[in-house]
Amino acid sequence: MKIFYNSTFLALLIIFTLSLFALKDLLKSGFYTSHDGETHTARIAQYYIALKDGQIPPRFAGSFYNGLGSPIFVYIYPLPYILGSILHFSGFSFVNSFKMIMALGFIFSGVFSYIWLKELYRDQKAALIGALFYEWSPYRLQLIYVRGSISEHLAYTFLPLALFSITRLINFYSRKWLAISSLFIAFILLSQNLVALLSIPVIIFYSILISISKNNFKPTILTLIAITWGLVISAFTYIPAIFERNLIRFDEAFNLVYNSHFITLMQIIRSPWGYGFDLPGTVNDMMSFQMGLAHLLILSLTIILLIYLFIKKGKKIFLYSEEFSKNNLVIILVLFALSVAIFLTIETNITKFVWKNITLLHLIDIPWRFLGVMPIFVAVIAAFFMKKTKFGLIFIFLIFALIFANRNHIRINKSLFYTDEHFLTYTGTATQFSEFSPTSRNSTSIPYFTNKDLAVNTASGWVVYTNINSNSRKITFNADVISDEAQIRINKFFFPKIIILQDNQKLVEGKDFRSHSEKSIRLDSTKDTNGFIYVTLKKGNHYLEMKYVDTYIRKVANITSLFALCLALIIVFTKNRR
Repeated sequence: MKIFYNSTFLALLIIFTLSLFALKDLLKSGFYTSHDGETHTARIAQYYIALKDGQIPPRFAGSFYNGLGSPIFVYIYPLPYILGSILHFSGFSFVNSFKMIMALGFIFSGVFSYIWLKELYRDQKAALIGALFYEWSPYRLQLIYVRGSISEHLAYTFLPLALFSITRLINFYSRKWLAISSLFIAFILLSQNLVALLSIPVIIFYSILISISKNNFKPTILTLIAITWGLVISAFTYIPAIFERNLIRFDEAFNLVYNSHFITLMQIIRSPWGYGFDLPGTVNDMMSFQMGLAHLLILSLTIILLIYLFIKKGKKIFLYSEEFSKNNLVIILVLFALSVAIFLTIETNITKFVWKNITLLHLIDIPWRFLGVMPIFVAVIAAFFMKKTKFGLIFIFLIFALIFANRNHIRINKSLFYTDEHFLTYTGTATQFSEFSPTSRNSTSIPYFTNKDLAVNTASGWVVYTNINSNSRKITFNADVISDEAQIRINKFFFPKIIILQDNQKLVEGKDFRSHSEKSIRLDSTKDTNGFIYVTLKKGNHYLEMKYVDTYIRKVANITSLFALCLALIIVFTKNRR
Protein backbone atom coordinates (compact mmCIF):
# COMPACT_ATOMS: atom_id res chain seq x y z
CA MET A 1 0.00 0.00 0.00
CA LYS A 2 2.99 2.33 0.30
CA ILE A 3 2.85 3.07 -3.40
CA PHE A 4 -0.51 4.80 -2.98
CA TYR A 5 1.04 7.22 -0.50
CA ASN A 6 3.98 7.94 -2.79
CA SER A 7 3.78 11.53 -4.00
CA THR A 8 5.29 10.69 -7.40
CA PHE A 9 2.76 7.92 -7.95
CA LEU A 10 -0.11 10.24 -7.02
CA ALA A 11 1.19 12.96 -9.35
CA LEU A 12 1.47 10.53 -12.26
CA LEU A 13 -2.00 9.17 -11.44
CA ILE A 14 -3.43 12.70 -11.66
CA ILE A 15 -1.67 13.28 -15.00
CA PHE A 16 -2.96 9.95 -16.35
CA THR A 17 -6.52 10.48 -15.14
CA LEU A 18 -6.80 14.00 -16.51
CA SER A 19 -5.21 12.84 -19.76
CA LEU A 20 -7.90 10.19 -20.21
CA PHE A 21 -10.52 12.89 -19.74
CA ALA A 22 -8.85 15.02 -22.43
CA LEU A 23 -8.58 12.07 -24.82
CA LYS A 24 -12.06 10.59 -24.37
CA ASP A 25 -13.14 11.55 -27.91
CA LEU A 26 -10.29 9.51 -29.39
CA LEU A 27 -12.01 6.42 -27.98
CA LYS A 28 -14.89 6.89 -30.44
CA SER A 29 -14.92 4.38 -33.28
CA GLY A 30 -13.49 5.33 -36.64
CA PHE A 31 -11.36 8.29 -37.67
CA TYR A 32 -12.10 12.01 -37.43
CA THR A 33 -11.78 15.11 -39.59
CA SER A 34 -8.56 17.12 -39.25
CA HIS A 35 -6.19 19.11 -41.44
CA ASP A 36 -3.43 16.51 -41.77
CA GLY A 37 -4.64 13.34 -40.08
CA GLU A 38 -5.53 11.49 -43.28
CA THR A 39 -2.25 12.33 -45.04
CA HIS A 40 -0.15 11.39 -41.99
CA THR A 41 -1.96 8.05 -41.76
CA ALA A 42 -1.38 7.49 -45.48
CA ARG A 43 2.32 8.11 -44.86
CA ILE A 44 2.29 5.49 -42.10
CA ALA A 45 0.74 3.01 -44.53
CA GLN A 46 3.29 3.76 -47.26
CA TYR A 47 6.16 3.57 -44.78
CA TYR A 48 4.84 0.19 -43.67
CA ILE A 49 4.72 -1.02 -47.28
CA ALA A 50 8.24 0.28 -47.93
CA LEU A 51 9.57 -1.65 -44.93
CA LYS A 52 7.85 -4.82 -46.18
CA ASP A 53 9.42 -4.24 -49.61
CA GLY A 54 12.89 -4.17 -48.04
CA GLN A 55 13.52 -0.42 -48.07
CA ILE A 56 15.75 0.19 -45.05
CA PRO A 57 15.48 3.03 -44.44
CA PRO A 58 12.39 3.71 -46.57
CA ARG A 59 12.86 6.40 -49.19
CA PHE A 60 10.03 6.03 -51.72
CA ALA A 61 6.25 5.92 -51.24
CA GLY A 62 4.90 3.71 -53.99
CA SER A 63 1.24 4.72 -54.42
CA PHE A 64 1.55 8.51 -54.05
CA TYR A 65 1.08 10.77 -57.11
CA ASN A 66 -1.50 8.40 -58.55
CA GLY A 67 0.90 5.49 -58.46
CA LEU A 68 3.93 7.32 -59.87
CA GLY A 69 5.64 7.21 -56.48
CA SER A 70 7.20 9.94 -54.35
CA PRO A 71 10.64 10.44 -52.78
CA ILE A 72 8.93 11.93 -49.73
CA PHE A 73 10.76 9.73 -47.21
CA VAL A 74 14.13 10.91 -48.48
CA TYR A 75 13.39 14.28 -46.93
CA ILE A 76 10.93 14.11 -44.06
CA TYR A 77 10.99 13.01 -40.43
CA PRO A 78 10.56 9.21 -40.12
CA LEU A 79 9.88 8.60 -36.41
CA PRO A 80 6.05 9.02 -36.45
CA TYR A 81 5.85 6.58 -39.34
CA ILE A 82 8.29 4.12 -37.77
CA LEU A 83 6.13 4.01 -34.63
CA GLY A 84 2.93 3.79 -36.69
CA SER A 85 4.38 0.90 -38.73
CA ILE A 86 5.41 -0.95 -35.56
CA LEU A 87 1.88 -0.61 -34.19
CA HIS A 88 0.41 -1.84 -37.48
CA PHE A 89 2.83 -4.77 -37.55
CA SER A 90 1.48 -5.53 -34.04
CA GLY A 91 -2.05 -5.89 -35.39
CA PHE A 92 -3.59 -2.42 -35.05
CA SER A 93 -5.31 -0.75 -37.97
CA PHE A 94 -3.70 2.34 -39.46
CA VAL A 95 -6.41 4.54 -37.97
CA ASN A 96 -5.95 3.08 -34.50
CA SER A 97 -2.16 3.30 -34.85
CA PHE A 98 -2.51 7.02 -35.56
CA LYS A 99 -4.87 7.55 -32.63
CA MET A 100 -2.67 5.54 -30.25
CA ILE A 101 0.38 7.67 -31.07
CA MET A 102 -1.69 10.79 -30.48
CA ALA A 103 -3.00 9.49 -27.15
CA LEU A 104 0.31 8.13 -25.87
CA GLY A 105 2.12 11.26 -26.99
CA PHE A 106 -0.26 13.41 -24.96
CA ILE A 107 0.01 11.25 -21.84
CA PHE A 108 3.80 10.94 -21.97
CA SER A 109 4.26 14.65 -22.64
CA GLY A 110 2.72 15.15 -19.21
CA VAL A 111 4.86 12.42 -17.65
CA PHE A 112 8.10 13.65 -19.25
CA SER A 113 7.50 17.28 -18.32
CA TYR A 114 6.71 16.18 -14.76
CA ILE A 115 9.97 14.24 -14.29
CA TRP A 116 11.91 17.11 -15.89
CA LEU A 117 10.40 19.80 -13.66
CA LYS A 118 10.74 17.59 -10.60
CA GLU A 119 14.44 17.21 -11.37
CA LEU A 120 14.61 20.96 -11.83
CA TYR A 121 12.67 22.24 -8.85
CA ARG A 122 12.71 19.29 -6.42
CA ASP A 123 9.07 19.98 -5.64
CA GLN A 124 6.17 17.63 -6.45
CA LYS A 125 3.39 20.23 -6.65
CA ALA A 126 5.47 22.62 -8.71
CA ALA A 127 6.40 19.84 -11.14
CA LEU A 128 2.80 18.65 -11.42
CA ILE A 129 1.40 22.12 -12.12
CA GLY A 130 4.10 22.82 -14.69
CA ALA A 131 3.48 19.47 -16.39
CA LEU A 132 -0.27 20.06 -16.62
CA PHE A 133 0.22 23.53 -18.06
CA TYR A 134 2.53 22.06 -20.69
CA GLU A 135 0.20 19.17 -21.52
CA TRP A 136 -3.09 21.10 -21.44
CA SER A 137 -2.11 24.00 -23.68
CA PRO A 138 -4.59 24.90 -26.46
CA TYR A 139 -1.88 24.47 -29.09
CA ARG A 140 -1.18 20.88 -27.99
CA LEU A 141 -4.91 20.07 -28.05
CA GLN A 142 -5.18 21.72 -31.46
CA LEU A 143 -2.46 19.42 -32.79
CA ILE A 144 -4.64 16.45 -31.85
CA TYR A 145 -8.20 17.53 -32.61
CA VAL A 146 -7.89 20.25 -35.26
CA ARG A 147 -4.70 19.83 -37.24
CA GLY A 148 -4.06 16.11 -36.69
CA SER A 149 -0.34 16.83 -36.88
CA ILE A 150 1.13 13.65 -35.46
CA SER A 151 4.69 14.77 -36.22
CA GLU A 152 4.55 18.09 -34.32
CA HIS A 153 2.66 16.41 -31.50
CA LEU A 154 5.34 13.74 -31.16
CA ALA A 155 8.22 16.22 -31.29
CA TYR A 156 6.72 18.28 -28.46
CA THR A 157 6.26 15.05 -26.51
CA PHE A 158 10.01 14.49 -26.54
CA LEU A 159 11.06 18.10 -25.86
CA PRO A 160 10.65 17.91 -22.03
CA LEU A 161 12.34 14.49 -22.09
CA ALA A 162 15.36 16.05 -23.81
CA LEU A 163 15.41 18.86 -21.23
CA PHE A 164 15.26 16.27 -18.45
CA SER A 165 18.24 14.38 -19.87
CA ILE A 166 20.19 17.64 -20.28
CA THR A 167 19.46 18.45 -16.62
CA ARG A 168 20.73 15.02 -15.54
CA LEU A 169 23.78 15.43 -17.76
CA ILE A 170 24.64 18.73 -16.09
CA ASN A 171 24.03 17.31 -12.62
CA PHE A 172 26.18 14.19 -13.11
CA TYR A 173 28.60 15.07 -15.95
CA SER A 174 28.59 11.46 -17.21
CA ARG A 175 29.11 9.98 -20.66
CA LYS A 176 25.97 7.92 -20.14
CA TRP A 177 23.75 10.98 -19.82
CA LEU A 178 25.57 12.63 -22.71
CA ALA A 179 24.63 9.64 -24.89
CA ILE A 180 21.05 9.57 -23.55
CA SER A 181 20.69 13.29 -24.22
CA SER A 182 21.87 12.82 -27.80
CA LEU A 183 19.27 10.07 -28.32
CA PHE A 184 16.40 12.15 -26.95
CA ILE A 185 17.45 15.14 -29.04
CA ALA A 186 17.54 12.83 -32.06
CA PHE A 187 13.96 11.81 -31.23
CA ILE A 188 12.93 15.46 -31.65
CA LEU A 189 14.95 15.85 -34.84
CA LEU A 190 13.40 12.72 -36.34
CA SER A 191 9.85 13.59 -35.24
CA GLN A 192 9.47 16.93 -37.03
CA ASN A 193 12.20 19.03 -38.60
CA LEU A 194 10.34 22.35 -38.22
CA VAL A 195 9.77 21.74 -34.51
CA ALA A 196 13.44 20.78 -34.26
CA LEU A 197 14.36 24.20 -35.65
CA LEU A 198 12.35 25.74 -32.81
CA SER A 199 13.34 23.27 -30.08
CA ILE A 200 17.12 23.28 -30.51
CA PRO A 201 17.40 27.02 -29.66
CA VAL A 202 15.15 26.38 -26.64
CA ILE A 203 17.47 23.60 -25.45
CA ILE A 204 20.54 25.81 -25.96
CA PHE A 205 18.80 28.69 -24.16
CA TYR A 206 18.00 26.35 -21.28
CA SER A 207 21.65 25.30 -20.98
CA ILE A 208 22.74 28.95 -21.01
CA LEU A 209 20.36 29.69 -18.12
CA ILE A 210 21.91 26.86 -16.13
CA SER A 211 25.39 28.10 -17.01
CA ILE A 212 24.43 31.56 -15.72
CA SER A 213 23.09 30.08 -12.49
CA LYS A 214 26.26 28.02 -11.97
CA ASN A 215 28.72 30.64 -13.21
CA ASN A 216 30.13 27.90 -15.41
CA PHE A 217 29.73 27.43 -19.17
CA LYS A 218 30.42 23.70 -19.06
CA PRO A 219 26.63 22.96 -19.16
CA THR A 220 26.31 24.83 -22.45
CA ILE A 221 29.35 23.09 -23.93
CA LEU A 222 28.00 19.65 -22.96
CA THR A 223 24.59 20.55 -24.40
CA LEU A 224 26.14 21.59 -27.72
CA ILE A 225 28.00 18.27 -27.85
CA ALA A 226 24.74 16.38 -27.20
CA ILE A 227 22.94 18.36 -29.91
CA THR A 228 25.74 17.67 -32.40
CA TRP A 229 25.63 13.98 -31.56
CA GLY A 230 21.84 13.97 -32.00
CA LEU A 231 22.24 15.59 -35.40
CA VAL A 232 24.74 12.92 -36.44
CA ILE A 233 22.31 10.19 -35.35
CA SER A 234 19.69 11.91 -37.52
CA ALA A 235 22.06 12.28 -40.47
CA PHE A 236 20.23 9.71 -42.63
CA THR A 237 17.37 12.20 -42.88
CA TYR A 238 19.08 15.58 -42.65
CA ILE A 239 22.05 15.06 -44.99
CA PRO A 240 19.84 14.17 -48.00
CA ALA A 241 17.36 16.91 -47.02
CA ILE A 242 20.18 19.46 -47.21
CA PHE A 243 22.37 18.22 -50.05
CA GLU A 244 19.66 16.79 -52.32
CA ARG A 245 17.15 19.57 -51.82
CA ASN A 246 17.68 20.68 -55.42
CA LEU A 247 16.09 17.46 -56.67
CA ILE A 248 12.57 18.47 -55.56
CA ARG A 249 10.38 21.57 -55.72
CA PHE A 250 10.25 22.26 -52.00
CA ASP A 251 11.74 25.75 -52.08
CA GLU A 252 9.43 26.80 -54.90
CA ALA A 253 6.35 25.67 -53.00
CA PHE A 254 7.23 27.43 -49.75
CA ASN A 255 8.77 30.62 -51.09
CA LEU A 256 7.75 33.50 -48.77
CA VAL A 257 4.72 31.57 -47.45
CA TYR A 258 5.29 33.17 -44.04
CA ASN A 259 4.16 36.57 -45.26
CA SER A 260 0.47 35.58 -45.24
CA HIS A 261 0.34 33.79 -41.90
CA PHE A 262 1.07 36.26 -39.14
CA ILE A 263 -1.49 36.58 -36.35
CA THR A 264 -2.53 39.41 -34.03
CA LEU A 265 -1.90 39.90 -30.33
CA MET A 266 -5.66 39.66 -29.72
CA GLN A 267 -5.70 36.23 -31.39
CA ILE A 268 -3.06 35.07 -28.92
CA ILE A 269 -5.05 36.43 -26.01
CA ARG A 270 -8.42 35.18 -27.15
CA SER A 271 -9.63 33.68 -30.42
CA PRO A 272 -12.58 31.33 -30.94
CA TRP A 273 -11.93 27.61 -31.25
CA GLY A 274 -12.53 26.31 -34.75
CA TYR A 275 -11.77 23.33 -36.98
CA GLY A 276 -11.15 25.22 -40.22
CA PHE A 277 -7.90 26.44 -41.77
CA ASP A 278 -5.56 29.37 -41.31
CA LEU A 279 -6.39 31.62 -44.24
CA PRO A 280 -4.06 34.35 -45.54
CA GLY A 281 -4.33 37.50 -43.43
CA THR A 282 -5.65 37.87 -39.89
CA VAL A 283 -9.37 38.42 -40.46
CA ASN A 284 -10.91 35.20 -41.77
CA ASP A 285 -8.96 32.54 -39.84
CA MET A 286 -11.11 29.54 -38.94
CA MET A 287 -8.85 28.11 -36.21
CA SER A 288 -7.73 29.38 -32.82
CA PHE A 289 -4.31 30.81 -32.03
CA GLN A 290 -4.82 31.53 -28.34
CA MET A 291 -2.11 30.82 -25.79
CA GLY A 292 -4.78 29.85 -23.27
CA LEU A 293 -6.74 31.77 -20.66
CA ALA A 294 -5.30 29.73 -17.79
CA HIS A 295 -1.81 30.23 -19.23
CA LEU A 296 -2.31 33.98 -19.37
CA LEU A 297 -3.57 33.83 -15.78
CA ILE A 298 -0.45 32.07 -14.49
CA LEU A 299 1.76 34.54 -16.38
CA SER A 300 -0.06 37.47 -14.81
CA LEU A 301 0.17 35.95 -11.32
CA THR A 302 3.90 35.27 -11.77
CA ILE A 303 4.62 38.81 -12.89
CA ILE A 304 2.68 40.15 -9.87
CA LEU A 305 4.66 37.80 -7.62
CA LEU A 306 7.98 38.97 -9.05
CA ILE A 307 7.01 42.60 -8.53
CA TYR A 308 6.00 41.82 -4.93
CA LEU A 309 9.27 40.00 -4.24
CA PHE A 310 11.28 42.79 -5.80
CA ILE A 311 9.55 45.37 -3.59
CA LYS A 312 9.89 43.17 -0.52
CA LYS A 313 13.45 41.89 -0.97
CA GLY A 314 14.94 44.31 -3.44
CA LYS A 315 17.46 42.67 -5.70
CA LYS A 316 17.67 39.45 -3.66
CA ILE A 317 14.97 37.42 -5.34
CA PHE A 318 15.72 33.75 -5.21
CA LEU A 319 14.39 30.55 -6.74
CA TYR A 320 14.35 27.55 -4.44
CA SER A 321 16.06 25.20 -6.92
CA GLU A 322 19.74 24.61 -6.27
CA GLU A 323 20.01 22.80 -9.62
CA PHE A 324 18.51 25.59 -11.65
CA SER A 325 19.15 29.01 -10.25
CA LYS A 326 19.21 31.25 -7.20
CA ASN A 327 18.96 34.43 -9.19
CA ASN A 328 15.82 36.17 -10.38
CA LEU A 329 17.56 36.80 -13.71
CA VAL A 330 16.73 33.25 -14.79
CA ILE A 331 12.95 33.51 -14.54
CA ILE A 332 13.04 37.00 -16.05
CA LEU A 333 14.98 35.60 -19.01
CA VAL A 334 12.34 32.88 -19.43
CA LEU A 335 9.66 35.56 -19.54
CA PHE A 336 11.79 37.46 -22.05
CA ALA A 337 12.14 34.37 -24.26
CA LEU A 338 8.36 33.91 -24.15
CA SER A 339 7.95 37.54 -25.18
CA VAL A 340 10.30 37.02 -28.14
CA ALA A 341 8.27 34.00 -29.27
CA ILE A 342 5.08 36.07 -29.07
CA PHE A 343 6.71 38.94 -30.95
CA LEU A 344 7.76 36.67 -33.84
CA THR A 345 4.16 35.53 -34.39
CA ILE A 346 2.29 38.82 -34.42
CA GLU A 347 1.85 41.05 -37.46
CA THR A 348 3.82 44.29 -37.10
CA ASN A 349 6.14 46.17 -39.42
CA ILE A 350 9.09 45.33 -37.18
CA THR A 351 8.20 41.62 -37.16
CA LYS A 352 7.90 41.55 -40.94
CA PHE A 353 11.28 43.29 -41.22
CA VAL A 354 12.85 40.64 -38.96
CA TRP A 355 11.34 37.75 -40.94
CA LYS A 356 12.37 39.30 -44.24
CA ASN A 357 16.01 39.79 -43.24
CA ILE A 358 16.61 36.65 -41.15
CA THR A 359 16.25 34.04 -43.88
CA LEU A 360 16.71 31.17 -41.42
CA LEU A 361 13.20 31.96 -40.17
CA HIS A 362 11.85 31.15 -43.65
CA LEU A 363 12.56 27.47 -42.97
CA ILE A 364 9.91 27.56 -40.23
CA ASP A 365 7.50 28.76 -42.98
CA ILE A 366 4.60 29.86 -40.71
CA PRO A 367 5.07 32.44 -37.91
CA TRP A 368 2.40 31.02 -35.61
CA ARG A 369 4.43 27.82 -35.24
CA PHE A 370 6.16 29.68 -32.40
CA LEU A 371 2.99 29.02 -30.41
CA GLY A 372 4.30 25.48 -30.06
CA VAL A 373 7.31 26.40 -27.90
CA MET A 374 5.40 28.83 -25.68
CA PRO A 375 3.97 26.06 -23.42
CA ILE A 376 7.48 24.93 -22.41
CA PHE A 377 8.23 28.44 -21.13
CA VAL A 378 4.85 28.62 -19.38
CA ALA A 379 5.53 25.25 -17.74
CA VAL A 380 8.74 26.60 -16.16
CA ILE A 381 6.96 29.77 -15.06
CA ALA A 382 3.96 27.88 -13.62
CA ALA A 383 6.25 25.53 -11.68
CA PHE A 384 8.21 28.53 -10.36
CA PHE A 385 4.99 30.21 -9.20
CA MET A 386 3.80 27.06 -7.43
CA LYS A 387 7.22 26.59 -5.84
CA LYS A 388 7.13 30.10 -4.42
CA THR A 389 3.55 30.10 -3.14
CA LYS A 390 3.08 26.52 -1.83
CA PHE A 391 -0.61 27.15 -1.04
CA GLY A 392 -2.82 24.09 -1.46
CA LEU A 393 -5.89 26.10 -2.48
CA ILE A 394 -3.95 27.83 -5.28
CA PHE A 395 -2.77 24.40 -6.46
CA ILE A 396 -6.36 23.14 -6.72
CA PHE A 397 -7.57 26.41 -8.24
CA LEU A 398 -4.94 26.32 -11.00
CA ILE A 399 -5.85 22.75 -11.99
CA PHE A 400 -9.55 23.65 -12.08
CA ALA A 401 -8.85 26.82 -14.11
CA LEU A 402 -6.72 24.88 -16.59
CA ILE A 403 -9.37 22.24 -17.25
CA PHE A 404 -12.25 24.72 -17.31
CA ALA A 405 -10.47 27.01 -19.79
CA ASN A 406 -9.85 24.06 -22.17
CA ARG A 407 -13.13 22.19 -21.69
CA ASN A 408 -14.27 22.94 -25.25
CA HIS A 409 -10.93 22.04 -26.86
CA ILE A 410 -11.07 18.27 -26.29
CA ARG A 411 -13.60 17.26 -28.92
CA ILE A 412 -13.39 15.89 -32.44
CA ASN A 413 -15.27 17.76 -35.14
CA LYS A 414 -16.80 14.92 -37.14
CA SER A 415 -16.30 11.15 -37.35
CA LEU A 416 -15.00 9.46 -40.51
CA PHE A 417 -14.59 5.81 -41.39
CA TYR A 418 -11.63 4.56 -43.44
CA THR A 419 -10.42 1.02 -44.04
CA ASP A 420 -6.74 0.06 -44.16
CA GLU A 421 -7.11 -0.38 -47.91
CA HIS A 422 -7.87 3.33 -48.27
CA PHE A 423 -4.44 4.22 -46.91
CA LEU A 424 -2.56 1.37 -48.59
CA THR A 425 -3.76 2.60 -52.00
CA TYR A 426 -3.73 6.35 -51.25
CA THR A 427 -2.96 8.15 -54.53
CA GLY A 428 -2.62 11.79 -53.45
CA THR A 429 0.67 13.54 -52.68
CA ALA A 430 0.14 13.50 -48.88
CA THR A 431 1.41 17.10 -48.81
CA GLN A 432 -0.12 20.56 -48.96
CA PHE A 433 1.71 21.98 -51.99
CA SER A 434 3.03 18.80 -53.72
CA GLU A 435 6.43 20.07 -52.65
CA PHE A 436 8.17 16.71 -53.07
CA SER A 437 7.58 16.66 -56.82
CA PRO A 438 10.87 15.88 -58.60
CA THR A 439 12.46 18.72 -60.56
CA SER A 440 12.67 16.34 -63.54
CA ARG A 441 8.98 17.13 -63.97
CA ASN A 442 7.71 20.44 -65.38
CA SER A 443 4.98 20.89 -62.76
CA THR A 444 3.72 19.65 -59.40
CA SER A 445 0.40 18.45 -60.83
CA ILE A 446 -0.76 14.84 -60.47
CA PRO A 447 -1.39 13.16 -63.86
CA TYR A 448 -5.03 12.15 -63.50
CA PHE A 449 -4.93 9.55 -66.27
CA THR A 450 -2.27 7.27 -64.83
CA ASN A 451 -3.43 3.78 -63.99
CA LYS A 452 -1.60 2.97 -60.79
CA ASP A 453 -1.96 -0.77 -61.51
CA LEU A 454 -0.25 -0.44 -64.91
CA ALA A 455 3.49 -0.17 -64.36
CA VAL A 456 4.54 0.25 -67.99
CA ASN A 457 3.08 1.64 -71.25
CA THR A 458 4.15 1.85 -74.88
CA ALA A 459 5.04 5.37 -76.01
CA SER A 460 5.82 4.34 -79.62
CA GLY A 461 6.04 1.05 -81.50
CA TRP A 462 4.40 -2.27 -80.74
CA VAL A 463 5.20 -4.15 -77.52
CA VAL A 464 3.63 -7.04 -75.62
CA TYR A 465 4.27 -7.11 -71.84
CA THR A 466 4.28 -10.16 -69.58
CA ASN A 467 5.30 -11.05 -66.01
CA ILE A 468 4.88 -7.49 -64.73
CA ASN A 469 5.76 -7.23 -61.03
CA SER A 470 6.13 -4.04 -59.03
CA ASN A 471 6.45 -2.75 -55.49
CA SER A 472 7.42 0.54 -53.87
CA ARG A 473 11.03 0.43 -55.09
CA LYS A 474 11.24 -1.98 -58.03
CA ILE A 475 9.50 -2.98 -61.29
CA THR A 476 10.36 -6.06 -63.36
CA PHE A 477 8.74 -7.23 -66.61
CA ASN A 478 9.26 -8.90 -69.98
CA ALA A 479 8.83 -6.80 -73.12
CA ASP A 480 8.38 -8.55 -76.48
CA VAL A 481 9.05 -5.82 -79.09
CA ILE A 482 7.21 -6.67 -82.31
CA SER A 483 8.19 -3.55 -84.30
CA ASP A 484 11.77 -2.75 -85.31
CA GLU A 485 12.08 -0.30 -82.41
CA ALA A 486 9.87 0.83 -79.58
CA GLN A 487 9.94 3.33 -76.78
CA ILE A 488 8.39 2.20 -73.51
CA ARG A 489 7.35 4.40 -70.63
CA ILE A 490 7.81 3.17 -67.08
CA ASN A 491 5.14 4.85 -65.02
CA LYS A 492 7.40 6.11 -62.25
CA PHE A 493 9.00 9.48 -61.72
CA PHE A 494 12.60 9.89 -62.73
CA PHE A 495 14.53 10.53 -59.52
CA PRO A 496 18.14 9.83 -58.61
CA LYS A 497 19.23 7.21 -58.18
CA ILE A 498 17.60 4.87 -60.69
CA ILE A 499 19.15 1.65 -61.97
CA ILE A 500 17.69 -0.02 -65.07
CA LEU A 501 18.84 -3.46 -66.22
CA GLN A 502 18.01 -4.63 -69.73
CA ASP A 503 18.70 -8.34 -70.21
CA ASN A 504 20.95 -8.11 -67.10
CA GLN A 505 22.96 -5.29 -68.62
CA LYS A 506 22.99 -1.95 -66.81
CA LEU A 507 21.72 0.93 -68.95
CA VAL A 508 23.40 4.32 -68.92
CA GLU A 509 21.31 7.29 -67.84
CA GLY A 510 20.94 9.85 -70.63
CA LYS A 511 22.05 7.42 -73.31
CA ASP A 512 19.92 4.29 -72.96
CA PHE A 513 17.05 5.80 -70.93
CA ARG A 514 15.95 9.30 -70.21
CA SER A 515 13.29 11.40 -68.54
CA HIS A 516 11.83 14.77 -69.38
CA SER A 517 13.21 14.49 -72.91
CA GLU A 518 11.90 16.66 -75.72
CA LYS A 519 10.70 13.61 -77.60
CA SER A 520 8.82 12.12 -74.66
CA ILE A 521 7.02 15.40 -73.97
CA ARG A 522 6.06 15.74 -77.63
CA LEU A 523 4.78 12.17 -77.78
CA ASP A 524 2.38 12.62 -74.87
CA SER A 525 2.04 16.38 -74.44
CA THR A 526 -1.72 16.13 -73.95
CA LYS A 527 -1.27 13.53 -71.22
CA ASP A 528 1.31 15.39 -69.15
CA THR A 529 3.84 12.56 -68.96
CA ASN A 530 6.98 14.62 -68.57
CA GLY A 531 9.24 13.47 -65.78
CA PHE A 532 8.53 9.78 -66.45
CA ILE A 533 11.14 7.17 -67.33
CA TYR A 534 11.58 6.19 -71.00
CA VAL A 535 13.60 3.30 -72.46
CA THR A 536 14.20 2.58 -76.15
CA LEU A 537 14.22 -1.12 -77.14
CA LYS A 538 15.13 -2.97 -80.32
CA LYS A 539 13.06 -5.79 -81.80
CA GLY A 540 13.04 -8.97 -79.73
CA ASN A 541 12.17 -10.25 -76.28
CA HIS A 542 13.73 -8.33 -73.38
CA TYR A 543 13.76 -8.59 -69.61
CA LEU A 544 13.85 -5.25 -67.77
CA GLU A 545 14.29 -4.32 -64.14
CA MET A 546 13.96 -0.78 -62.79
CA LYS A 547 14.73 0.00 -59.16
CA TYR A 548 15.39 2.99 -56.93
CA VAL A 549 18.56 2.82 -54.88
CA ASP A 550 20.26 5.22 -52.50
CA THR A 551 22.68 7.78 -53.88
CA TYR A 552 26.22 8.00 -52.55
CA ILE A 553 25.14 10.86 -50.27
CA ARG A 554 22.32 8.80 -48.77
CA LYS A 555 24.59 5.78 -48.25
CA VAL A 556 27.14 7.92 -46.40
CA ALA A 557 24.32 9.41 -44.31
CA ASN A 558 22.96 5.95 -43.45
CA ILE A 559 26.37 4.69 -42.30
CA THR A 560 27.03 7.87 -40.31
CA SER A 561 23.71 7.58 -38.48
CA LEU A 562 24.19 3.89 -37.76
CA PHE A 563 27.66 4.46 -36.32
CA ALA A 564 26.51 7.36 -34.10
CA LEU A 565 23.47 5.38 -32.91
CA CYS A 566 25.49 2.28 -32.07
CA LEU A 567 28.06 4.36 -30.20
CA ALA A 568 25.32 6.01 -28.12
CA LEU A 569 23.67 2.67 -27.30
CA ILE A 570 27.01 1.08 -26.33
CA ILE A 571 27.74 3.92 -23.91
CA VAL A 572 24.21 3.82 -22.46
CA PHE A 573 24.32 0.09 -21.75
CA THR A 574 27.90 -0.14 -20.46
CA LYS A 575 29.22 0.82 -17.05
CA ASN A 576 28.71 4.50 -16.37
CA ARG A 577 31.79 6.66 -15.83
CA ARG A 578 31.90 10.31 -14.96
